[in-house]
Amino acid sequence: RDWSSDVCSSDLIIVHATEVNPSENVHVLSERKLDLLIGRSTRAQGDDDLNSETLFEDAFTVVAGEKNPWARRRKVALADLMDEGWLYGEPGNATQARISEIILAKTGRLPRVAMYTTSMNLRLALLASGNYISCIPGSVYRYGAAGRPIKELPVVDMALKLPVAILTLKNRTLNPAVKIFIDTARDVAKTMQADA
Repeated sequence: RDWSSDVCSSDLIIVHATEVNPSENVHVLSERKLDLLIGRSTRAQGDDDLNSETLFEDAFTVVAGEKNPWARRRKVALADLMDEGWLYGEPGNATQARISEIILAKTGRLPRVAMYTTSMNLRLALLASGNYISCIPGSVYRYGAAGRPIKELPVVDMALKLPVAILTLKNRTLNPAVKIFIDTARDVAKTMQADA
């Protein structure tokens, strides 16, 4: 991409960020619509045209609003939560499929889903109401839910970690600005691992 029109001075880089699901929209890299993708890497083996660099492992956590009665418990089993109203990612989402696999393996059934949404902001707002349960990335809980009345539930049997990776196209020379962005993402990821 020609970044010259986006750079106002030699000291300023403007980043254009958009939301895409890396596992479903890798084609935007080969179509050269984006320079890189950062997200949970659930891509299939055999994507030989992509470079994938894991930044960190993101542990998932079960959460509820602070007003939810489950938020006062000291220990919670997944099976106890199956009749609660859950907020789920869209059906067909690879990450949500992994969450469902674990819940099914641990409890023998899937929870009662109250709403499907791709919007994490909507999910966090609804969780704050105290009426719902959800399983979200630990990074979202630590950084995206800060200041919201949301609490991690002490669920002992929800063990899921997924890598967050940078995906780029092989055999494509990256613009110096993109390299700076990637170096910065690596530094941020190290800080996140230290905070975890």
